[in-house]
Amino acid sequence: MALKIGISIYSIPDQSIETLIRFAEKNHFVAIELWNDYLIKKNEWVLKYLKDANIELSVHAPLLNLGEKKFIKQNNSALNDCLERAKRWKAKTVVLHTGIIEKGNVADGVKTAMGIINAKMDILREFGLMLCIENVGYLKNEMIYDFNQLAEFVNKFPKDHVGVTYDIAHANITQGVESGFKILKERIKHVHLSDNNGHPEKHHLPIGKGKIDIELIKKIVEIKDITAILEITPNTHWEKNLLESRSILDKRINQ
Repeated sequence: MALKIGISIYSIPDQSIETLIRFAEKNHFVAIELWNDYLIKKNEWVLKYLKDANIELSVHAPLLNLGEKKFIKQNNSALNDCLERAKRWKAKTVVLHTGIIEKGNVADGVKTAMGIINAKMDILREFGLMLCIENVGYLKNEMIYDFNQLAEFVNKFPKDHVGVTYDIAHANITQGVESGFKILKERIKHVHLSDNNGHPEKHHLPIGKGKIDIELIKKIVEIKDITAILEITPNTHWEKNLLESRSILDKRINQ
């Protein structure tokens, strides 16, 4: 199975949607990921471009703290807005972090977050969207902090509309790429790809610049019909980093 590779707006130094689109078109990437706040009226031309070029769109939702009861109203509004934008722009996937919570409130926070997502199920069905919860696991006071907890969380929702965005770099600096795949395998619908040496600092390196086993990446994508988004920390060599990362993946996975 060939790996379908896209790029995130995160990887572009000036975070210009024009730069991203031109680069994706020129280099034949099959998908792009945009932050929710890029889906605004002045960028309507992107919709036509994506449709004509047959490029898949994923949307990264705002960074919310879904478990905090004091933010329920704001979280509901922000997530509704994101899903509406995703529908309007014909995205397939919305990526969501569940966020940080005050220490000691995890159990209640999980219930609060589940309530918010359950309230979106009709919208997800109507819009034909996949809401993917991203594994993070290295930030202080995260509500969902390990793979088992994430699996338990997503397993409460229908497989057709709630899954996991498996961030391989995040997995490598927490409990390990292979461990996360074994636990989350059935719910992985989307992937963020970069490399690292197992430390939070500089954890979104180009492929080949860290120690993540490409054979593990290959194992994941061979089993899943998945779109992998290159999410590499931007710098002055961003074009080279993205193209060389894809080249390595093509040689090792798409051969």
